[in-house]
Formats: sequence, structure tokens, C-alpha cells
Amino acid sequence: MRSMKRLQEQKNLELVRRIEQILKGFGVSKGDQIVVGVSGGPDSVCLLHLLKTISEHFTIRFHIAHLNHLLRGQESTADARFVEDLGTEWRIPVSVESVSVLDLAKQKKISVQVAAREARYLFFERVAEKTQSRWVALGHTADDQAETFLLRLLRGAGGLGLSSIPPLRKITGIGGPGSHIIRPLLNVRRDEVLDYLRTRSIPYREDPSNLKPLYRRNRLRQEVVPLLTSHYNPRLVETLCRSAELLREEQEFLIAQSTEVLSKLQMDSPPSGIALNLPGYLSLHRALQRVVLREAILRVRGDLVGITYRHVEDALELITRRRTGKCLNMPRQTCLRLLYDRFWIYPPQAEDQVASERLEDLTLSIPGEIDVPPLGFLVRVSLQEGYSSSDPRHCAAFDYAKIHPPFSIRARREGDYFFPSGRAGKKKLQDFFVDQKIPRHERDRIPLLTASEGILWVMGWRLDGRFIASPNSQKVMVVELKQRGNS
Repeated sequence: MRSMKRLQEQKNLELVRRIEQILKGFGVSKGDQIVVGVSGGPDSVCLLHLLKTISEHFTIRFHIAHLNHLLRGQESTADARFVEDLGTEWRIPVSVESVSVLDLAKQKKISVQVAAREARYLFFERVAEKTQSRWVALGHTADDQAETFLLRLLRGAGGLGLSSIPPLRKITGIGGPGSHIIRPLLNVRRDEVLDYLRTRSIPYREDPSNLKPLYRRNRLRQEVVPLLTSHYNPRLVETLCRSAELLREEQEFLIAQSTEVLSKLQMDSPPSGIALNLPGYLSLHRALQRVVLREAILRVRGDLVGITYRHVEDALELITRRRTGKCLNMPRQTCLRLLYDRFWIYPPQAEDQVASERLEDLTLSIPGEIDVPPLGFLVRVSLQEGYSSSDPRHCAAFDYAKIHPPFSIRARREGDYFFPSGRAGKKKLQDFFVDQKIPRHERDRIPLLTASEGILWVMGWRLDGRFIASPNSQKVMVVELKQRGNS
């Protein structure tokens, strides 16, 4: 019996040393302050005690943070009281707050689990800011990591989702620059946690809902993982954690690459959001396209909550089809719209700002080049002998004998019409915009190339068929749209 106790005590000491090395690997230094998220359950209580033990010679300070979700009535109140008493007994300051997660979920129209997570992390940020802490430590274990991996695999996640719970994650807006969430127990098994608490007689709270197979994670923990462990892989948890770590390293490499690519693709954008060069983006490998798109969305809205594989694939389909003016609405008030040679990711309120930027009248010289703000491209005009074919989205060729100055670029006006190529008769410009499903707020920004005869080109959309150059044309006016900085 004594040998068993000595063996367990040795394991406990080894666990303390492991966690200390993990902290140093994260970059935790002597004198640092750490906010510890403590629910009262075994994992967070074990983490707190380990950190307290390490602090006896490593000189780090702590502050306990506990959020009462008000989901379990008196049990939730008892959990909060337990954490407060633990802080008093161990002489660690405690911050406790309460929030109605049910009300938050209804208000934001999200699940209770997502609402609870959001409320918890915002609370941790507030406490870290108040205490000027560089770190927020959470008690997720290797078993949590393996369960998360399986849940996301069954849901159909890609590499980013399967990398699961990160051991170290930088967060902005708390505790000054360089603040991070750390998970020191992510390579520690739940059995190790329970053995540590049992042999040191450390009390903790047990959430009864964790024992009910009502939630997918509980059912996975109680039924699926034991089945897979006993019949397929006795080291299943370690294997899944290793897979998550490998995928995380690969994703970190891809994200680093995407950051570099994103800076090269970024163009002058409308007032809010990010605009990316469309041809450059389409030249990327499909896998990198996904990562760059996610990184761009992350920069615009600050997180990727609610962005699923389906949203990313819908966005890629829209971008690949290159339909100027088309818009995709994504979760959390995020829009993606194609604008000629770029696509724009932005919050919807930015459309009001765009709508106010009506295109001003500009006069064209032949030959010559002119900048067209706020659309972000140059218009180059030249004369050449003989016929020239063209791509009507980015280039147009007109029979110079059929048109006369002044030549200008302007926005639409009341009563505008033209003779769209490929169809007989004239068409009101307003009807053309409606047929093409161009949003109202975009219509004043679509440039029109005009001559004394009227509209020659709804630029990026359709030519007037009366003036297009043909093999019989002796002199041709060529008008090209060029991205700024391109030759």
C-alpha cells in the first residue's frame, strides 16, 4: 500500500514538473500574473492546484475567474460559492460574475452552448484586463481534445477544424499586447487529473449534466470513445491528440502563407472591409484559396464563429463564376461582393457608405489614360489601325468612324438607354440593371463610357452593339480597364 502511495506521489510530482515545463514553453515568466478559469469541476480545480504548487518556487501570481451561467439553479449558485471558498482557503483573489446564458442565446439566436462559450471568454477578457494579466489559463485536457476531434470529424470539418483545441492562442484587447489563452493540461489525461485530486484529497464539484447522455459530447465520452478504445485502439486519445497536433502545425504553416499572400492581394477597398485582387486570388491553389478567404473574413469581423465549410464553398463558387455585383450574405453580418477585378468582404452597413460615392464625370483624351476613383482602376484609350477583338468585361474596341467626341466616363442618368450587343433594339439602362440583378446601391458606381452618340459601353457588363469594331473597321478605338500599378 505504501509503495502504491509513493508511486502515485511520484506521478504527482512528475505532473507538476511537466506543467511547469509547459508553462515555460508557452513563455510564462517569473512574476507573471495568470487568470485561471475555474468552474469548480475537477479539471479546472486540478489546474489551479498545480499552478499554486508551481508558484511556491516559480513566483507566479493568480486570479480566479468564475462565471455563473444561471443554467442549473441552486447548483450553479453552489458552484460559485465553492469557487469563492476555494479562493479564500488558498489565498487567491476571485472574480465571480453571473449572466443569463439562456437570455443571451435567445437574443443572439444562437445555441446555448455557443452563448455560454462567448459569455465565458468575454468575462475572462474583462478579468484579464482588470488584473493586467498576460495569460488566461483554462483546464481542457487530452480527453477534451480527442472528443473535440471526433465531434468535428463526424460533422465534416477540414484541417482547420480537426486541429481542434489550440494549446496556445493569442487574443487581442486584453491585458495589453501579447495576451494569450493557454491550456497547460491539453496533453494530460482525465484519469491523471482525477488521481491527482484523489491522492491529495482536493475537493471539487461534479456537474450532474455531464453524466446525462443528452448532449453529443456526453454520449461520445460515455459510449463511443470506450467502444473505439476497447475494440480498435487502446491508445485512442493519444492518437487523436497527435493527429490534431500534426494538423494544427500544417494549418499554422498555411495560415502563415495566407497572411503573406493576403498582403499581396489586398487592394484599395471601399470604406470598410477588405478588397482582394480577383485574378490573383483565382490563380491560387484551391486549398490556399480557402485559407486566404477565412483569414480575410477573420480580419473583417474578428472571429470565424458560424463560418462553416458550406459558407466557404458558396463564397468560392461565387468568386469563381466572376459575376460582378453578385453578393453573398454570411453569418454575423458579413457580406462578400464581386466588384470587377476584385471581391470585397465587408459589414453590410458599409454599403450605405459605398452608395454615397457616386461616380463623378470624367473626360477622356485620345490617346490617354485616366484614373477612375473610387473604383480603383485605370482606363487606357488608344487608336489603332484595323480590327481588334476584345473581352467585353475588361476591354472594348469601337469603330472610330461611327463615334465622335466628347468621350467621357460618367454615372447613370435619368432616361439613359443603349443597344445591348447580342440583342435587337434599345433597352433602358434601368431595365438592364434590373435584368442583371445589380443591387441598387451599386448602380450609381457602374461607369458608363459615352460619346456624342450616347452610351458606348456599360463598363464591365455590356457593349452597345452599334459601335463595336468589325473586320471592316479601318480605325479602331481600344479602351482597356487596368488595375493600378499594372503595365
